[in-house]
This record gives sequence, C-alpha cells and structure tokens, in this order.
Amino acid sequence: MTPAILMKKMSPAPLSIEGSLQLEYKEWLWVGVSYRNKDAIIGMVGMNISERFKFGYSYDYSLSRFNDLTSGGHELVLGLMLGR
Repeated sequence: MTPAILMKKMSPAPLSIEGSLQLEYKEWLWVGVSYRNKDAIIGMVGMNISERFKFGYSYDYSLSRFNDLTSGGHELVLGLMLGR
C-alpha cells in the first residue's frame, strides 16, 4: 500500500491538493484511486513490466463545473522506478 499527497501552486490558479492510495499485488499488478481537491476523482490500474519500468492507465472523472463540457480524461503512463 502506497499513500501519497501532492500539493501544487501555479499562479494565478488556486492551490491544488491531491491525495492518492495505490495497492500492489505480488509486485507486478497495481490499482489505485486519487482525489484532486474540488476537481476530480481518478481511477488507476497498471503493471510493473520490469524492475525499473511500470505501465499504467488512469481515468479522471471531473467533479468541477467542467463536468458539463467533458466526459473525463484518459491517460497512459510509462514510469521509471528509482531506488526500488
């Protein structure tokens, strides 16, 4: 289980706070969920393809006023794991 908190401030946008929780199964498959303050809920799934790389997919469902304009966002991720 890997919890994370991310805070970012980019002017003129307000402070953005995101919390997430990722669960790993047998060191190769992982799932997670994330919440971005007043903006979105995110579902994630992926796999570790080697000791250094992981591949994943996430879907952002907007909770903000933009929900009327979008059906959500899809993201593919290739990650590099350091210090594992």
